[in-house]
Amino acid sequence: MGLFDRMKEVITVDISEKISYGTSIRKLAGEIKTNESEIRRLINQTGSRCVEKHLHETDTEYEDLFAEIRLLQDKNRSLSTQIQELKVQQAEEEQKRRQAREEMQLARQQEKASLKEQQPPLEETGKICTQCGKSNDVDAVFCVYCGTAFSTETEEDKAATEVEENRDVL
Repeated sequence: MGLFDRMKEVITVDISEKISYGTSIRKLAGEIKTNESEIRRLINQTGSRCVEKHLHETDTEYEDLFAEIRLLQDKNRSLSTQIQELKVQQAEEEQKRRQAREEMQLARQQEKASLKEQQPPLEETGKICTQCGKSNDVDAVFCVYCGTAFSTETEEDKAATEVEENRDVL
């Protein structure tokens, strides 16, 4: 076996051992972290049970901590009440806004109806475009707003055509 082969073997074994040790160390360190997390969870659970059981006792070594907890609980109850009051106030304001919108919409509808009643007949206002709904001159051939062609057939022509069609049917 040559020198290079021997060096290769030593390096390969050395690297394999380092990988093996590294893997073992990482595995053990991961287990430690898992155990520490579980310990913190159990401490929190123990503390919660202790607080629940002894919170209102006045002569304990934890009285200062319990007093602080009670104070924060009272503040939270007060804040919860404020939240509820704000929610009620918000609902009332929203109801007022909704009612105002409905009143405005009703007023607009009444105004539109009033304007419709006040409008002169179509012959006086001009032709209404079937495409865009805008008013044009009576003698317009195309809509000046969208370019749609107006029918050149008059009401009299339509009536005459209808009479002829009815005759043909009889």
